[in-house]
Amino acid sequence: MDLDRMNPIAPVAQHPDHAIRFLDLITACHNFTVDVERVVPRLRDRRLPEDRRAAIHSCIARARAVLDVLENAMDSSEIDVDKKLVPALPRR
Repeated sequence: MDLDRMNPIAPVAQHPDHAIRFLDLITACHNFTVDVERVVPRLRDRRLPEDRRAAIHSCIARARAVLDVLENAMDSSEIDVDKKLVPALPRR
């Protein structure tokens, strides 16, 4: 029996770049969720003007597209960032 394989830290030690990317994704998802949960209740009983609602809808569409790409990447382990993410990324 190989004791290194049974050690729960072994995969992290063998692939530190993957562990860092994993933690980056977990942190990004967590931060997004926490920020939205913090901000949305502050909008209660307020009706935003049409231009501001349109801006929020645009951001939601971009976030949804990015999340769809992320979910696909997690399920298939294949991602073509250039083709799939470019339409969702903010324009600079």
